[in-house]
Amino acid sequence: MSDYRDDFRHGQREFYWTLPRLLIGMMVVVILFGMGFWVLGVPGAPGRIMSKTLDADNVLSSYEWYRDAWGNIKSKKSQIGQFKGLLKNEQNPGESTRLRIELAAIQQSCRDLTNRYNANANKINKRIFMGTTVPESVDTGDCE
Repeated sequence: MSDYRDDFRHGQREFYWTLPRLLIGMMVVVILFGMGFWVLGVPGAPGRIMSKTLDADNVLSSYEWYRDAWGNIKSKKSQIGQFKGLLKNEQNPGESTRLRIELAAIQQSCRDLTNRYNANANKINKRIFMGTTVPESVDTGDCE
């Protein structure tokens, strides 16, 4: 009978410490599992970046974006010149004010577009799709 009681008491003591051991063990497993994903994910990052950069849709959209943006910048510069000519010959003060406001809006739009163009031209993963028919950068002073 003594063996039975000793086993029972030993079982009670073990039961009391089982839950903390399980919780600590589960926390260790979760931490190691999370670290494993992080450690395994880091070496594969350059490959994923290259894959996304050289994706056909990304290549085409980047190439087309530069051409579209350059065409829009040239159009804005032309509009600025046209509005400056209209403003120079305008005699009506109300119309002159309206033309100045529109000119300022077109100039701001042109500056915004040239800044975005230059920002993309500085990105390595975008610049490689520029081609040779568009400039490498655009001077925002051309919008004045």
